[in-house]
Amino acid sequence: GMETLKNIPLNIREFKPHLILSVPALAKSFRKNIEQGVRAQGKFATWLFNKGLAVAYAYNGEGHNKGAGLRFLINPLVKMFDALLFSKVRLNFGGELRFFVGGGALLDKDLQKFYYALGIPMYQGYGLSEASPVISSNSAARHRLGSSGVLVSNMELKICYDDGNELPVGEKGEIVIKGGNVMQK
Repeated sequence: GMETLKNIPLNIREFKPHLILSVPALAKSFRKNIEQGVRAQGKFATWLFNKGLAVAYAYNGEGHNKGAGLRFLINPLVKMFDALLFSKVRLNFGGELRFFVGGGALLDKDLQKFYYALGIPMYQGYGLSEASPVISSNSAARHRLGSSGVLVSNMELKICYDDGNELPVGEKGEIVIKGGNVMQK
C-alpha cells in the first residue's frame, strides 16, 4: 500500500508520461513534496519560487484568458521563472508531462492554479459511474480553472424533477443524461 504510493514519483520520472490521470489527493501530495523540496533549498529559493508563482498566477488568469489584456507584458517574467525554476520541477515528473486530468473528487482551483503556473495544467473532469463515466471535461483548447468543463460530444445534460421535468436554473434535482438514444438517471 504505502510502498506503492512512495514509488509513484520515481515511476513517473522513469516512465516520462505526457499526461497523468489523477485524483486530487495525489496531486496535493505531489504539491506538498514540491513545496517541501523548495523550502529545503532555503529562504531565498522559497521567496523566488513564491514570486514566480505570483507572476504566473497573474499571467495565467482563469486559464481561458491566459496572457490576455495587458498581462502579455509580464510574459518575459513568466518565461524567466519557468527557465530558472519551473522547468526543473517538471523534470521531477519526467520532463515530458504536458497536463494532468483530475477526477474522482472536486479539484481545488488553487491546486489547478499551482500546476498551471508550473507549466503542467491540471484540467478538471466530471463524471458518474452510471454515465460511463465522463460527462464533461476541460482541455487544453477549452478550459476555465475551477470549472468541470464542457459536455462531451453527443451529450445533453438536464437537471430534472423526479418526474423527469426540467428544473428552473438554480434549483436542485436529479441529473438526466442523454447520449444518443440512451437516457440515464
